[in-house]
Amino acid sequence: YVDTYSSGSGLDGIYFGSSKLDEFAESGLWRLDYASIRDKAGNSLYRFGADLNSLLPGLQSLAFQVINSKSDTIAPSLTTATLSSTTIDLNQPGSGFIGLNLGIKDNTSGFESASFTFKSPSGRSLNTYVRRYSSGSKLDGIYFGSSKLDEFAESGLWKLDSASIRDIAGNRDRKSTRLNSSHSSVSRMPS
Repeated sequence: YVDTYSSGSGLDGIYFGSSKLDEFAESGLWRLDYASIRDKAGNSLYRFGADLNSLLPGLQSLAFQVINSKSDTIAPSLTTATLSSTTIDLNQPGSGFIGLNLGIKDNTSGFESASFTFKSPSGRSLNTYVRRYSSGSKLDGIYFGSSKLDEFAESGLWKLDSASIRDIAGNRDRKSTRLNSSHSSVSRMPS
């Protein structure tokens, strides 16, 4: 944000602002993509891409070079995925939990989190968040998460519908699937 007054007047002045790149910022040329200007009365101008030059000729060419040996632009990859059980009998006391173990590899910053969504036969969702470290390292490790189905959860085959994995640098890989090979089944057997 540019919000620090440097010189001139409120009607014709020079202002200063700064931003800090994180430690895994991408190496290469960073170009100005968006600008907004707002006065104290709330009047605003927004410009993107080629329209930046309408604020100031040549503004679109404003850029800076980043050199970073820790640059991370690659999302983590999934190496394994296993469920704690493929059948959940909600009639059993203490049942309803589904655990998910994931093997994750990342190139630089390390794994941060994953989210897997299972869908019931009628389309209800169960989200399982994975963040807990189990073994290995942040660049090649096993992580665990769990979810609990409520006592009225629908019986039948719950299929993996979508998955998202993210590293510390913010790189994310998202997939929306209809896989038959990764699933959890919920059953209601007579007591």
